[in-house]
Amino acid sequence: MERRGRRCRSGASRNVEDLFIDLRDGNNLISLLEVLSAENLLRENGSTRFHRIQNIQYCLDWLKMKNIRLVNIRPEDIVEGNGKLTLGLIWTIILNFQVSVIKQRERADAQAAAAVRAAGGYTTTNGTTSPMHAGGRNGNNLTARKVLTGYR
Repeated sequence: MERRGRRCRSGASRNVEDLFIDLRDGNNLISLLEVLSAENLLRENGSTRFHRIQNIQYCLDWLKMKNIRLVNIRPEDIVEGNGKLTLGLIWTIILNFQVSVIKQRERADAQAAAAVRAAGGYTTTNGTTSPMHAGGRNGNNLTARKVLTGYR
């Protein structure tokens, strides 16, 4: 089966006034996922029911590929404007992308803490490590720029 579609720029401007109506063709949903993921998704050209269902199917398939669990959401439900399932889909997307942002921040914080420890920071009274103390543990004057760029 040949997949027809086009790639869309994720910078395309979209406007949503009524969530249940504006997500029905799949284009706004595809744009949302493109912005959140910085990836391009396939998109069907056309406005028939088939094209709408196919656009939603591309989104659902992409979410499943990213191991985002969807329960009982079919493309037809979104195209028909089913409020409960549309909200469920959006809520699932919000939860999963919010969790991924939190995990990225935790990884960045752990890397920053490791850089501080490697740069010879000292431990404060509350247990956090800080290289900003004048003189530091090893008598080094470290700045935030030096710590973040790995300067020793």
